[in-house]
Order: sequence, then C-alpha cells, then structure tokens
Amino acid sequence: MSPKSKLLLSFLAVLAGLALIASGIWAIKVRSPQVNQPFSTVSAEPIPVDPALAGTNELVIPDLGISAPIVSAPVSSDGAMSIPSDPVQVGLADNGSGLDAVSGTTVLAGHVNMAGQRGSLWDLGQVSAGTVAVTFDSASNRTDWAVDSLSTAPKSQVGEAVGSLDGDRRLVVLTCGGEVLNGEYPLNIIVTAHLVAA
Repeated sequence: MSPKSKLLLSFLAVLAGLALIASGIWAIKVRSPQVNQPFSTVSAEPIPVDPALAGTNELVIPDLGISAPIVSAPVSSDGAMSIPSDPVQVGLADNGSGLDAVSGTTVLAGHVNMAGQRGSLWDLGQVSAGTVAVTFDSASNRTDWAVDSLSTAPKSQVGEAVGSLDGDRRLVVLTCGGEVLNGEYPLNIIVTAHLVAA
C-alpha cells in the first residue's frame, strides 16, 4: 500500500468518525436522506448537461440540484481531514489530486446536514449511473465527470471502499448516510466518477 493510500485510509477514518447532528435532535431517530440501490458500472455513459455551465471553485451536479462551493480541507500529518464548518461547502482533501490535476483521485467531502440545516450533499445518494458531476477550479476551468458507482460503507471501512489515491483520474464524493439514531449516521455514502473527455 502506497503512503498516499495509507494516509487516505487514515483521514477517511477521521472523516467517518465525525458526529453529524441530524436536525439538532440527539435522542430520537429522525428522517435520513434517501439513497438509491448501490450500483457499479464500467465507464457509464454521461448524461448530457448544459455546455454553458460555469463557475469557480465549485461542485455542481445539475440532476440533483447540487451546487456547492469547494474549499480546501487540510489533512494533518496524523490523517485528520478538516471538513468545512459551513454545511453548504464541500472540502477538497489537500493530500489527494487537485481539481486541475492530470492523474490521481480528487476527494471531496461534505455534510449531509448539520444542526437542522440540510447540507449541499443531502441528495447525493439519489445519484444514478452516468449522472454528470461538474467541478470548476480556481481559474474557472471546467471538468466533467460521469458517475460509475454509488455505495455505502460502515464508517470503519470507508478507506477500503474508496481505495487508492494513485492511478487514473477519478473523482470521489463523500457524505454521511444511514438511519440516524442519537444524532449519528452509521454509514458514509461514496460516489465515484470517471473523467469525461472534453
């Protein structure tokens, strides 16, 4: 296992351990976001999106109504990833590939909800094969990604489910999911996507 992969496992374990408060209620079960049946495909055909779509430091998934500012999410030497405190934002893991990289995995993570406010990734689990996610870097360069898989994993197994940060260009988007009890989500929702040729 490469050093990058080990660090990925470490920071995802920390991410998975974050206690996300559902609707501000700790003691009772509350409604969770809906999640489609898990799937995995080989390079799903992309669903077309508006070619005029534009942005800066942003994640957009038009089919899900997701539009989220992307901010840096520093990963410390012990693998702790700093998730944005604003549930509208998503964090870009700074030990993975950047938005403008030519290889490797870009990891984005954000809240599904927080203290009664829905996060920008509330509907992430509704994604389907071929759904296009669009990222914009700081220079407003656009990258299109087609979703290949949707899965859930217990928080202790998220790193294994995501795999290596090395290799082909790939996007991974993470948030929490599962039935909420006592203010915690037991699972992480994991969406992976491949690069769509310009």
